[in-house]
Amino acid sequence: MFWRYFTRAFHACTLNKVPYIPIVVEQTGRGERAYDIFSRLLEERIICVMGPITDELSSLVIAQLLFLQSKSLTKPVHMYINSPGGSVTAGLGIYDTMQYIKPRILIATWCIGQACSMASLLLASGTEGYRNCLPNARVMIHQPSGQAVGQATDIMIQAEEIIKLKRQINKLYVKHTKKPYNVIEEAMERDLFMSPEDAAEFGLIDKIFKKKTIYLIVVFVMMTSEKCCSVARTNDTSTISKVSAARKKYFDDPFAVYFCKHIEKRTALINRGYYIRVHAIYKAVRIFIETSNFPVQIVNLGAGFDTLFFRLRKKYKEKITRFLDVDLPSVVKQKYAILNKYDSVFFPEADKNSPNGGGTIQKSDEIFPFSSQYALVACDLRNNDELIALLLTGCRLCSMIPTLFIAECVLNYLNVNESNRLLEMFPVIFNKCSIISYEQVLPRDTFGRFMCEHFANVGSPLLSIDQYPDASSGIDRLNSLGWENVTVYSLSSIYYCSLSEQERKRISELEEFDEYEMWHLKCSHYVIVVGSTVSFFLHKLKSVFGESSYMPAEVGQGFRMQVKAHVAHVAKQADEIKRVGLRCIPMGENVILIGGWGASASGKHKRLASVCYWNVREDVVSVVEKKVTNFDPSDGRDPAERMFHSVTAVEDGQFVLFGGRTSPYNPMMDSWLCEITQTKMLKMEPVKIEKSKFRPVPRARYRHAACCIDNYFGRCVVFICGGIGLETADGKAKNPQSLKVMDDCWILDYQFQEWKQVANMPVSLHSHRCAYVASNGTVVVVGGLESLDDRFSSALYFFSTVSNCWTMKWRWSPSVDRYGFTAHLIGEEMLLLVGGVNRDHGECHDVALVSLNDGKAICLAIELEVKVERVATDGFMFVNHDSVLIQNGDGHILYILGGGGNCFSFGTLLNHHILRIDLPMLSF
Repeated sequence: MFWRYFTRAFHACTLNKVPYIPIVVEQTGRGERAYDIFSRLLEERIICVMGPITDELSSLVIAQLLFLQSKSLTKPVHMYINSPGGSVTAGLGIYDTMQYIKPRILIATWCIGQACSMASLLLASGTEGYRNCLPNARVMIHQPSGQAVGQATDIMIQAEEIIKLKRQINKLYVKHTKKPYNVIEEAMERDLFMSPEDAAEFGLIDKIFKKKTIYLIVVFVMMTSEKCCSVARTNDTSTISKVSAARKKYFDDPFAVYFCKHIEKRTALINRGYYIRVHAIYKAVRIFIETSNFPVQIVNLGAGFDTLFFRLRKKYKEKITRFLDVDLPSVVKQKYAILNKYDSVFFPEADKNSPNGGGTIQKSDEIFPFSSQYALVACDLRNNDELIALLLTGCRLCSMIPTLFIAECVLNYLNVNESNRLLEMFPVIFNKCSIISYEQVLPRDTFGRFMCEHFANVGSPLLSIDQYPDASSGIDRLNSLGWENVTVYSLSSIYYCSLSEQERKRISELEEFDEYEMWHLKCSHYVIVVGSTVSFFLHKLKSVFGESSYMPAEVGQGFRMQVKAHVAHVAKQADEIKRVGLRCIPMGENVILIGGWGASASGKHKRLASVCYWNVREDVVSVVEKKVTNFDPSDGRDPAERMFHSVTAVEDGQFVLFGGRTSPYNPMMDSWLCEITQTKMLKMEPVKIEKSKFRPVPRARYRHAACCIDNYFGRCVVFICGGIGLETADGKAKNPQSLKVMDDCWILDYQFQEWKQVANMPVSLHSHRCAYVASNGTVVVVGGLESLDDRFSSALYFFSTVSNCWTMKWRWSPSVDRYGFTAHLIGEEMLLLVGGVNRDHGECHDVALVSLNDGKAICLAIELEVKVERVATDGFMFVNHDSVLIQNGDGHILYILGGGGNCFSFGTLLNHHILRIDLPMLSF
């Protein structure tokens, strides 16, 4: 009846505008059923606002909104807008209805074609984060207009009414765009037409769906009926990853494999990520159980195929009265079938239903008990009241017994109102309760945007992350919802503060690994938030996990000054500038890119042997031909195919390539003298040095530092220091135990083809940088890590080429500790540091100036062009990159090339821009 009513109503108001309305015919159990297309879309919770906004259209849209609200308070609504605007009062009627139902229902707005005048306000009033626009649509705003006839008094009344409406509408735009009132008033004075990019910058929309992400429209529409399925699918991928980590001996879980549909080998980065996730949850739960003097109840929200109960059962069987795995009905159904199929594996005890102090759990359509302790509960967490009823009545939880709620990657999938209501109910109903929440944070840096975009792509958008973007907001959230004691830990904090050095060493030896930057970024983008109504649990937790640390700030926080970065080059499809672990060298005003891992011309990701020449003036990237002399490629490898090597400019336009790696266990020790000819050919000739008892050579290494000393006792040489290398000077590393962070230093005389070892550094370092200060004949070493993946270096070390001695002159202040950055000497007194990963394991979205005279430092935030940050894949990651600094009058031009990496399990993000930063004359 409702559908027929809406069909007739829509026909009545659109008949003159849409002469033909398609009919959809579907096969049902009762035969064929015909829908007009708009009714069929309404059934999928899609509302079309097409044509002028009139009283008739307004009445129809309002009725549809109220109808969809009556059908479900949890499923989102999608409103597609293609309208030139129309009646202000009719539009405000739609607007008020949207605001009325929006606190409980997500409303995604979509601009297709145009959203002008009042239609633009409807577009902007959708749920923040879900206001979308297609790439060729237009958006227009202006002040309200009208006509008045009659006596002068009547005209004055009408004019005053229009002025009031103007102010009222301006305030609504202020609310939804977060622009100041004076900005809105000025923009609304006349017709202001905007492209989608302009509308996003103005704050009217959040996303622009371009060609490569247009399929997300389908994903968002599927949320109306398939959101649960999308969230459930994340459970399948998570299970596969946990099985992969368990098979590599990161942790012991003999049960997970039974839930795995197929076995896949994950990367070392993903295995590590799931190890620390499993460890953090497991350890925190054990602390909760052990600190309680009474038996406990545990409710695992959104449990999926988690096996936590079975891993805890053996040790804590007598201390757990209830353990409930709660998830969507579709997931519970699958888990129930698997547990029944492998009944003897999961429940080997003879009497499964023997009482354990809490009474027997009664089976129902939503509750599936397997023992007096353990049951599955089928419930959508968005149905808060139903969940509480099932826990208290069906599962017979006791409100006076210590109760732990686990929310592992759950709360961010719910909208803020749904998750907050759930969090608010627990401490009210349960007298002694705690919660352990594992969630994503930091959505605004490039890694975070890429993470959020990934979850949106798979149909499981993070609905709460924008409102609670960091650790401190997570604490404030629980405090405001009645949790008296709250603390938070990043995964970095748990890994480096609670794990023993022996355990971290065991993890590092399980498989090859050299993605330290992406590992640290991953750990900083996930937190464990722990809340409790009693304090003793948190006291014990802090004694084990330590004080919270490694908490990166949001991008842009804490900076007083900025520099602007412009796009100097955008990668074409055939470009090979998209690479990580590369090295660059300036040749006049042009730049050479050598080595790295990234996208080849065929589109495959691999180590790149191609050498690129970027003509800056003409903005053309070309692959240069190589001429390799005196080289026998016995292993078939191209000498340019390596990563994390060094390229050092020497005399006469030549440069020296040294070291690097093909894989983490295969560092390299060869060196090459290279030059670019006038015909843009790269000539490579090996610097052949035979090792002997009296002529030692350095060990193979990567992530080392190198610089040119142009007057070392009258000769031009290359200085090499630190890096990750082998314990022995020959052969490959068979296991991680034979890799070490090095402290040795060498001088390569490439003309006489000999190595000379000089004094070792005071500390072992990798991913650091060095520079030669000619005025006093010293090499300055800055930044880096003192162990494979921890212990930041905070000092400036100076090596005298005359006395062959090291000194540590300064510890910089304020701290700008970082590794994986690039560095350039400016004049004789300053170093410029670009990007990297900081001490809190956050991305350094900045450049830092460090004084060599006193160690003082100034950080300047890098402000990207708006179009660079439009979507995550257009962002820029300041890790695994390289940079070149070119003199430009009194100032300098800084070019940042390459960079990015594997963003955990979210995919690979390779920077496809070259950035240019114009630096003025700098000084302290």
